Amino acid sequence: MCILRFLRLAGWAILIVLASGVLCAGDPPAEISLDALGAVLMDADTGVVLYEKDPHKRLPNASTTKIMTAILLIEHCDMTDRIEASKSACDTPYTSLHLKVGETITAKDLLTGMLVRSANDASVAAAEHIAGSTESFAAVMNAKAASLGCKDTNFVTPNGLHDPNHYSSAYDLCLMARYALRYPVFNEAVQTRKYQLSSRTINKEDLCVFSHNKFLRGYPGADGVKSGYTKQARTCYVGSATRDGWRLVSAILGSPNANGQTALLMDYGFNNFEPRRIVGANQKCGDAEVKGGRQRQVDALASKE
Repeated sequence: MCILRFLRLAGWAILIVLASGVLCAGDPPAEISLDALGAVLMDADTGVVLYEKDPHKRLPNASTTKIMTAILLIEHCDMTDRIEASKSACDTPYTSLHLKVGETITAKDLLTGMLVRSANDASVAAAEHIAGSTESFAAVMNAKAASLGCKDTNFVTPNGLHDPNHYSSAYDLCLMARYALRYPVFNEAVQTRKYQLSSRTINKEDLCVFSHNKFLRGYPGADGVKSGYTKQARTCYVGSATRDGWRLVSAILGSPNANGQTALLMDYGFNNFEPRRIVGANQKCGDAEVKGGRQRQVDALASKE
């Protein structure tokens, strides 16, 4: 039995304290039962995992794919850049912005439409603008995922429409979400419930996008991130919520009710854990032994809080 988990990450130490009860790593939490094929709850700041269920299982992840597409759009474009829609983008099926061939739209409007309405055509337009084709863009997506530490992800499309070789894991999606949430424009988009597309040049009849995200509307402190659904993936959700300045991210894959399961995960995290600062930057956190020196040891200082 234990009350504290002490972990060293990237050269610094963090402490996660249980708010109530006793839990050891590996003990199944009695108060949570998830009907999902894969799930992870993670501290947004440090990446510490607070709950996991088959975290590295490779699963179809539907439109949660658009988190990576959004990352690359932010990193490769100015938000004022104008992006032209091709015929292949306009022919993309299912949820869309109803882009017209030759229409241009700013990267900011495209990003928001992609994340709020989950527009598949917007994702293809972004991919083609950045890499020339969706195939080339998939290679860029996979390279970026690998650079973030994702080991169980392979992207084929920029929007998550089903392909048997397109998959991710709950853990990898949390890594992507943590990274994406560093960008203010991404944070703004995933918290948006209603947005006016002001830069469209042809289709002036479809200017307003709405979020139908039940978790974002109904969960206290919810501030993102992205839903997804295909018949093969079932419902998926990458979530984020903040309370008292502490942010958690989660991923649910292969669930009949990903929004409800996300709320259960967040409740579990906020009710059972809290972050504690144990040492500030440049403060002593231990002693370092010295070999062959005049002193036997020197102070070890924390490089970060």
